[in-house]
Amino acid sequence: MKVLKRSGELQDFDFGKLEASIARASDDVKEPFTMSDVENISHGVLKRLMSMDKEVIGSNEISEAVLSELQKNNFTDLAQTYINDKI
Repeated sequence: MKVLKRSGELQDFDFGKLEASIARASDDVKEPFTMSDVENISHGVLKRLMSMDKEVIGSNEISEAVLSELQKNNFTDLAQTYINDKI
């Protein structure tokens, strides 16, 4: 799967980058994630992205999938932090 960045650049999807982004956002809230939390959310996001069955996915679609997965798992503070980091 490829990711179309906001700059127009096309990159290979990097699962490690996804995990790092979620972990970074969790560091900004008062109750940071455990590694297990980061992995669970990341895998949920990956599952959502794979279900789209696209060869190229926009970075905004990844952000929306992360946000949905955080909200689904009741991590509302982290969801808000993630949104703020992406703006």
